[in-house]
Amino acid sequence: YDLVLGLRNMDKVARRVKVFPSDSEFFEILPPKSSGGGDGKCACGIETHYIIRFKPDAKIDYSYDLTVVTERETFIVPIRAQGGKALIDFPDTVDFGTTAVKYQAVKTVLARNLGNKPTKFLLKTSPPFSTSISQGYLEVGETKQIDIMFKPERAEFHERDLFLKYDSAECC
Repeated sequence: YDLVLGLRNMDKVARRVKVFPSDSEFFEILPPKSSGGGDGKCACGIETHYIIRFKPDAKIDYSYDLTVVTERETFIVPIRAQGGKALIDFPDTVDFGTTAVKYQAVKTVLARNLGNKPTKFLLKTSPPFSTSISQGYLEVGETKQIDIMFKPERAEFHERDLFLKYDSAECC
């Protein structure tokens, strides 16, 4: 996979820029095509384009910090590549229809990981609704039954959000 990294000289004079070659076997940095003397200088207001070539060998997450040096500063460009993602199949709505007051109705739904990466997940809702579990874990292709409960205290229309959060470092 190729990605273009554009670096623009925002200074009032031409500046040298150097992107250090990658020491990773998964990332390759291709230098810009030279438009002049090949001294690495970039004219003011002009953008220089480098190609970052990503060569994964597995469906896993990769990361690399690219070092860029100019005459005035050194900075890091973080490169992140996700090899796999979880994808949980979950109903968009759960309808309880008409339910008796102070009676607990239960609907069982299925959560299934259709992605290519295992994931933890969190479920959250508010009364008069509740869930049988608040957090869980799904392997790739695994299905889990989850009970959604509804116990109204008054005879009126009830609607709440059911939040499903998964596949992130801060998730669980």
